[in-house]
Amino acid sequence: MKLYAKIINEETKECSVGLGDPDAPFFEKVIPEVKHEGVIPAEYDEEGNLIKEEQIVTIVDVEEHTEIITVGDYYESIGMEEMDVEQAYNNQWYVEGYAPQPSVEYQNEQISRQRKQRYEKESDPLRLDYDEALARGEDTAEQLKQDWLASKDKIREELPYIEGEK
Repeated sequence: MKLYAKIINEETKECSVGLGDPDAPFFEKVIPEVKHEGVIPAEYDEEGNLIKEEQIVTIVDVEEHTEIITVGDYYESIGMEEMDVEQAYNNQWYVEGYAPQPSVEYQNEQISRQRKQRYEKESDPLRLDYDEALARGEDTAEQLKQDWLASKDKIREELPYIEGEK
């Protein structure tokens, strides 16, 4: 993916990335332009005493002289350039092809979290139904037990660990 980025670690090629539309306005820069410079003469009373000193006046027009700075312009001003980058499993950004791969341990931790969520949503209600049927001596207890265990087996099959079972 091509984004504005700046390499912050030359060894790993980790990047700081600028997100957003590079053509979107970032801010307006006002560029004043001098329209007129002049002098307002000093003022004197009837006896020739100075009432008001001479003033140098500059009239500036700023309304018609604004420059739109885009997001891309801003990124370039802080040293970023467009480059192909990718986001790694740890949410950090890297030059494309340099993103580290997650360890087997990390991947298995993620699988374990996913399994836990699925057990809570899918298997645990079946277990509670089984426990209740068993406690009440109902005929459905054995079938509920089979449903519960099948649900757990299905989750394990759909979310296998990378290196054996945990």
